[in-house]
Amino acid sequence: MIIEEHWQKFLKADLKNNIEGIKTYADKLVWNKHIETEQLNIIMEAINSRVEKYPEFEKLSNVIFNKNRHLDRPLPYSGSSGGKKQSW
Repeated sequence: MIIEEHWQKFLKADLKNNIEGIKTYADKLVWNKHIETEQLNIIMEAINSRVEKYPEFEKLSNVIFNKNRHLDRPLPYSGSSGGKKQSW
């Protein structure tokens, strides 16, 4: 599966501090709809630990933050108001 291949390449780039590899594979993984929250958290940690030294990671850091918020959002369920708060 392509996500697993990209994940392994990201981990290898992270281990070797390969900035271009981290940027490339983190970007590919973040936009993959099958990424798991745990993987996203590992990517976020790797990017945020380097963002001060490598300003080019700033945009990717923001994308990861928003993706994480998207994955953590409450989803509507049967009988709910669709995730909207009701003010009675």
